[in-house]
Amino acid sequence: DQIWPGRTVGEKLGLQLPYGTMTFTVGELEGVSQYLACSLMSPLSRSLSPEEGVRLADDCARMLLSLPVSNPDAPQTSRRALLFGRRSCENA
Repeated sequence: DQIWPGRTVGEKLGLQLPYGTMTFTVGELEGVSQYLACSLMSPLSRSLSPEEGVRLADDCARMLLSLPVSNPDAPQTSRRALLFGRRSCENA
């Protein structure tokens, strides 16, 4: 699992992708934790080729799928407990 450090909502974060550096803005939703948002519509160069556009979309999808998807504050239940209906003392 990946655990990213908490950041200030509204903070800008530059991430280097193979296409180039893209600027993301930190956001937060109650119950979801923090996320990064980046507009793919602006500012893109008018000289962007179709191949570069596809590569940019692929890079963004790859990054999106690599972001943490679990809430580190949520109680962790073991797989065995899920199978047999038992909960550990710390999750009771």
